Amino acid sequence: MTSDCFDQVVLVTGGSSGLGRAIALESARRGAKAVIINYSRSAADAEETAAAVRSEVRPRLSARSVSVMHGRPLADLGE
Repeated sequence: MTSDCFDQVVLVTGGSSGLGRAIALESARRGAKAVIINYSRSAADAEETAAAVRSEVRPRLSARSVSVMHGRPLADLGE
């Protein structure tokens, strides 16, 4: 698979719905090794996107939701 996000960690801002959700799903389809869905309003929607990435696209892919805005640094996510 050749893609601009193959084997990359992808951070999607606004990934809990709409265009951001579509980008998260497509990034997984294109071979991202991890998809991080950033949210500002709805943690539940972001978790739903992460679950969709795992169930619809790649079950073993690391897909997590975080709110960088609320003080949780990305460095705390680990591998």
